[in-house]
Amino acid sequence: MNVRRLWLSADFGKLWLGQGISALGSSISDLALPTLAVLTLHAGPFEVGLLVALQKVPFPFVSLLAGVFVDRLPKRAVLIVCDLGRAAVLGAIPLAAVFGHLGLGLLYGAALAKGGLTVFFDLAYLSYGPILVGREDLSAANTRLDMNFVVGNVAGPGIAGLLVQAIGAARTVALDAASFLVSVLTLLAIRHKEPPSEKQPGRSVRVELAAGLRYVLGNVILRAQFLTMTLALFGASFIDGIIYPYAYRDLHLTPGELGLAFTIGGLAGFPGVWLGPRLVRAIGVGPALVIGFLAIPVEMFVFPLAGFLPAVPFLAGLLFFSTFFGAGADLNQLTLRQTLTPDPYLGRMNSIYRTLVWGALPLGNFLGGALASAVGIVETFWIGGLIALLGCVAMWLSPVGRLRQIPVATNAES
Repeated sequence: MNVRRLWLSADFGKLWLGQGISALGSSISDLALPTLAVLTLHAGPFEVGLLVALQKVPFPFVSLLAGVFVDRLPKRAVLIVCDLGRAAVLGAIPLAAVFGHLGLGLLYGAALAKGGLTVFFDLAYLSYGPILVGREDLSAANTRLDMNFVVGNVAGPGIAGLLVQAIGAARTVALDAASFLVSVLTLLAIRHKEPPSEKQPGRSVRVELAAGLRYVLGNVILRAQFLTMTLALFGASFIDGIIYPYAYRDLHLTPGELGLAFTIGGLAGFPGVWLGPRLVRAIGVGPALVIGFLAIPVEMFVFPLAGFLPAVPFLAGLLFFSTFFGAGADLNQLTLRQTLTPDPYLGRMNSIYRTLVWGALPLGNFLGGALASAVGIVETFWIGGLIALLGCVAMWLSPVGRLRQIPVATNAES
């Protein structure tokens, strides 16, 4: 399947369209939920950090077992069930607001439930793509699917800011719930016959999990990639929750202004995704990854300058810079780990990635909120940036930093 046929493939187009709409809805909700907590429920940095963290808490606790089950189950069925569940969970928020029962407890519960469903969805989604398009088209397919998230990051925050000011944050969350229902319809329309999962008679979950761990942690490239990214993204996650109280209370921005800054910054995703594979071809996959991840500490070190400069144009420019390099790095790291992993291990590989790398994110969100409450938001930016910088240095010194081309997967016994 070449690039033109990838665009014209009806089933790939359905997956691409449905996930694009869902990604836009999720991007809207990403701004609307913390805004709802800060402006309506008067949450502080610690409470917002906790809210953001709870969406990712299930990853370190559920991912490993989820990966085993995803490898056993039809991927499309898992995607549909998870989309329906997330639509129901998020739909409860505007309903609670209508009947006067909205509170932080409900937001926390919804965030946790959505996170648990997202664990299964993401693992199935990452395993379904290679099955649907074939390994030879992974980079092209990932580029097009990543464009969904780029479009969501561009349009979502701006739309969310305007919608929050026009109809309120709770009603804005309802749009994300509706987007998951659209995704369900597109998934139901896919006609591709998914090959049956390989049966392992007599194999327990524990045995299959151990086999996946042996493969992933025994691969020197995957092991180095996962550990160094964990450190870098742990530091980066300090900013996720505290950016909202900082923007609304310290910089006195409106939701529309903050959404505009995110939207302008998100525009960099288009050239960033385009640049990613080309940077790999020019300087090698390892250096390209290191350069992409270095944008994280740079962003965090200079973020507090927004308090001394015109905040909206400065934040828009800074987010444009970090997104430009980050989008390409995300595409390249995904293609690297998918290419290195044989089909029978994809679900477990992705689950280990989610456990290690994404498992660090809720801890960083929580610690970022706690530190911001204890020592200040600006100081927390710098602490997180230093940790992210250490992750980049570790990546450069690891086997990943020396990698020039992406190796192909090696066969291994499950």
